[in-house]
Amino acid sequence: MSAYKNIAIVGASGNLGGPITTALLSTSKFHITALARSTSTSTFPPSITVKKGDLTSPTFLASALQNIDALVLATTTSALDSQKVIIDAAAKAGVKRIVPSEFGSDTTNPVIVEVIPFFQSKVDVLEYLKGVSKETAGLSWTGIVNGPFYDWCLGGGVLGFDNAAHKATLYDNGTAKFSTTTLPRIGEAIAALLTHPDKYVNEFLFVNSFTTSQAEILAALKKASGAEWEVEHKDAGARIADGKEKLANGDPHGALDLIFGATFHGGYGGDYSAKVNSQALGLEAQDLETVTREVYEAVVDKH
Repeated sequence: MSAYKNIAIVGASGNLGGPITTALLSTSKFHITALARSTSTSTFPPSITVKKGDLTSPTFLASALQNIDALVLATTTSALDSQKVIIDAAAKAGVKRIVPSEFGSDTTNPVIVEVIPFFQSKVDVLEYLKGVSKETAGLSWTGIVNGPFYDWCLGGGVLGFDNAAHKATLYDNGTAKFSTTTLPRIGEAIAALLTHPDKYVNEFLFVNSFTTSQAEILAALKKASGAEWEVEHKDAGARIADGKEKLANGDPHGALDLIFGATFHGGYGGDYSAKVNSQALGLEAQDLETVTREVYEAVVDKH
């Protein structure tokens, strides 16, 4: 089976879609089409075809997805359900592979879906996609599990580290292991996947840069900074409870509390290292200290 050539991306300018687009462009193997809302002000390199319109309109989507081999959905969590109309249009247009907006925790693990109920939307979309693919000759899917975006989360303080102030918040002593992947590595995984369309057909691709813990990250940050860090200890279970309460009260920030409370809580599926199967694409583990130093130095340079 020859590599896919024409790739469409929804969310091509986002935090996730951007690195995916960059990785695809760097191979010089694909013609990329960015599907964007009519109101989008995002700009793209001249080599990318941009089609703007109503992403909920079957008519627009049917036209935009003509002659597309593979579709990558890098939508936001709040727009997960909007994938269904795009999936329907892609099936009718003859798209061969759809990569839905998983890109995160291992939703094949029922424990983590129980702890983080809004992940059920991802499960529901994938089940819908499975149904459509069974009824559509030539259509397949691949789900991507990559854990937290390591570089984005570490640089933004989401993993519990204030790089500029040298302060750390460790949950449950920071010993729980979790798998995590950098955004460029996720992009590389998508590029490699679409270059080898015979692989990961109707199954999940589990990717990670490394499996680590807050304690190991703190050690890497101390080495990168050459400084001592002020450390505060908190309870992961309490953060999960706080997240549920915030969401119940309409505060969307509770979502991060739920996700990372579960990530830092052992036994909730954050460590999926035993399932990692990306080696067939040539994606080997990265070095924690090297990546952490690069992120740390980038944050410090901004300050």
